[in-house]
Amino acid sequence: MLLTSALLGCVSMKQHRSADTAPFDHETISVDGRSADLFFVEMDDQGWLHDRGQLERAYEHIVELGDTCAEPPPLIIAYAHGWSYSAREGDGNVAEMKESLAYLMTQTVERPRPIVGVYIGWRGKSWHSPFHVLSFWGRKEAAHRIGESGASSIINTLELAKRELIARRGTCDGTDPMLVVAGHSFGGAMIYSAYAQLLGERMRRLSVMDDSDAREEYMRSYTNLVVLFNPAFEAARFEHLTNIPADCEGKPCARMLMTVTSETDNATRKAFPFGRRFGTLWQSGSYRAGDSPPQGKANRTALGHFTPWITHELSLDETTEPEPGCASYRPELAPPLTPLPTVRFCGYELKTLEESIGVANPRLLNVRAVRQVLNKHGLAQNRDTLVRFGWDFIAHELVEHQKNQQ
Repeated sequence: MLLTSALLGCVSMKQHRSADTAPFDHETISVDGRSADLFFVEMDDQGWLHDRGQLERAYEHIVELGDTCAEPPPLIIAYAHGWSYSAREGDGNVAEMKESLAYLMTQTVERPRPIVGVYIGWRGKSWHSPFHVLSFWGRKEAAHRIGESGASSIINTLELAKRELIARRGTCDGTDPMLVVAGHSFGGAMIYSAYAQLLGERMRRLSVMDDSDAREEYMRSYTNLVVLFNPAFEAARFEHLTNIPADCEGKPCARMLMTVTSETDNATRKAFPFGRRFGTLWQSGSYRAGDSPPQGKANRTALGHFTPWITHELSLDETTEPEPGCASYRPELAPPLTPLPTVRFCGYELKTLEESIGVANPRLLNVRAVRQVLNKHGLAQNRDTLVRFGWDFIAHELVEHQKNQQ
């Protein structure tokens, strides 16, 4: 009887954005005379694309944007949803993605970049209630598996599109397309799995380059920033990145990965280690007494709550009045990020934590956010803050890039 009920509660693995559905896999979001494009790319539980044409159509559109010096190059934002969500019309994360793109378009400036969103869809919900909670282990495993296969293919294609645009633009004004890839919850686990080896390879390559111009040229065609919000994966998966030496000691360093986790996110702070405790019962490891950091705890604790590897704390800057979107598309108006212990910008305070003992490379930020900035686990209640902070942070990165070019 229980097995029958469980089978009846299974959510089918299907493509939500096909030629037979409306809207299809490409939508236009319009605000105040401006528009952004949103593409959907969907995968099954093995990471196989439901329809490779979805990815090809996104690629073909991107490489036609800003391919001449007369137009600015695009901002490309890819996003992978988390547990319980999908790419279906009416899904909460789909709505949040559309509203996020609409918000970015309200930051009007001279020659604004075209905006392209790529929504990475997968079967985030495999069982209906009341069995949904039991899908924790299966959905987590699927997220990592998809990250290493289909999501990796999507990222490679988007980076290829960026390289193609750079080649087409030739010697324009020096402004390149921007590629930002984000994920939430198990979507964060997926995106991290897609990038984990790439980040390691790229950081090691950078660490042996002596020339700053060579480092910059090397990174031009790759993802500008990976951003993970309340990511649901164990800190142990991060260990191989922690000891890669820095290549930019004593000067501003373009970030490659930033995770932001709320201190009040009980889904990753309490529920995640509970699930991992059962999931690791039969796993072996060199759990030696006195290990620093402790391997057993790292294998059960979500990255954003593993104290030895939390590099920064994000809070509100009480000395200034917050101004939503203060950097937005105008990075020249924003004060620069520097290697200082505490950086204040756009109403935020980003403080380096002295107790962080295990992350050697400043290209990696594992940020703990206080309740006033990011509250609990969900995306909906935190959308405005996440979009605002994410873009303002990227704008500050652009400031540093411009200063280094002078």
